[in-house]
Amino acid sequence: MSPAASGGGGPGGSGLASLAGSRAVRAARAGASGALGRAAAAARATRSDGRRWIGAVRRRARRPQGPGVGVGGFVVELAGYLKERRARVERALEEALPAKSPDPGRLVEAMRYTLFLPGKRLRAVICVAVAEAFGGRERDVMPLGVAVEMVHAASLILDDLPAFDDATLRRGAPANHRVFGEATAVLAAVSLLAAAFRHLGDRSRPRFFGPDDAVGAVRELADAVGENGMVAGEALDILARGGRPDLDELERIHALKTGSLFIACAGEAARLSGAGPLEQAALRAYAKNLGLAFQITDDLLDVVGDPAATGKDHAEASEGANFVAFAGVEGARRLAEELIETATSSLEPLGKRATTLAALAEFVGRRDR
Repeated sequence: MSPAASGGGGPGGSGLASLAGSRAVRAARAGASGALGRAAAAARATRSDGRRWIGAVRRRARRPQGPGVGVGGFVVELAGYLKERRARVERALEEALPAKSPDPGRLVEAMRYTLFLPGKRLRAVICVAVAEAFGGRERDVMPLGVAVEMVHAASLILDDLPAFDDATLRRGAPANHRVFGEATAVLAAVSLLAAAFRHLGDRSRPRFFGPDDAVGAVRELADAVGENGMVAGEALDILARGGRPDLDELERIHALKTGSLFIACAGEAARLSGAGPLEQAALRAYAKNLGLAFQITDDLLDVVGDPAATGKDHAEASEGANFVAFAGVEGARRLAEELIETATSSLEPLGKRATTLAALAEFVGRRDR
């Protein structure tokens, strides 16, 4: 364990939870400040305005809200926003992976089974929200959002297999391998990954970004998935089982396993929408912190959430490398809160354009499933 992580008591000590929160947030902020510091002087006025605006969004996003409530005309009430954007994502997914007949081995059925389980579609919605922040078109980033949702579905199938978590439930339904068998589940996951990259790179249908953009998006997503991203995080998670990973190890595992896809969504959607280097760096910092906060909230729900809402077997879901085992329930909650605050602070260079993204971060901290 590193000196920073080991100070203030052992893993079960009362001082460690607070220190864990400070250590993780300092690390995240250091990563963001290095990327943003070169342009700080030029952006000072914008960031000052952004601080006031993001603070207002945080205060309003935490209040009970009715339809159409916003800050300065910008919507921060997310129920209607998420419902509408989620429906658009669902339609795009249906177009990308329609049912097939005949379907030898029920392969496409198995792919669609997990892809269309009820979900938040948060990753794809972030792609759309980033495009909206820069005045871009939803259709410019929806192929990326669809591809990321396919990758995420593939990861859920693999996570649930007996060789990994051996889960019985996923989003309230039997895990894929419990319905279709392990062999078909593995094939469905592999085929979902292939479908994701086909969808990004396919130029036989009208595409709304050019070949160079398609190549860049494929490269970005491949890096987020493979040995430098999600799969690497899964490998580290497997190695950590049975042990007591320290804070640095936990952060690395979940920054790769969960954060990589969030970073690809925000950073690549920003590039496709014409964002500049400073803005892209701000969104990557936002996504890194948001991804870690999302994972910590998942860990909390595995322990204290309602199984009827989470749709998971908590005894199974709480195993492995997780922040609650490391810092305790209250320590994990404080850490998630700090990470969400850091995520929203990272949006300061965007000013008012970041209203929806800031509200999405607050939603991550309040979700119950």
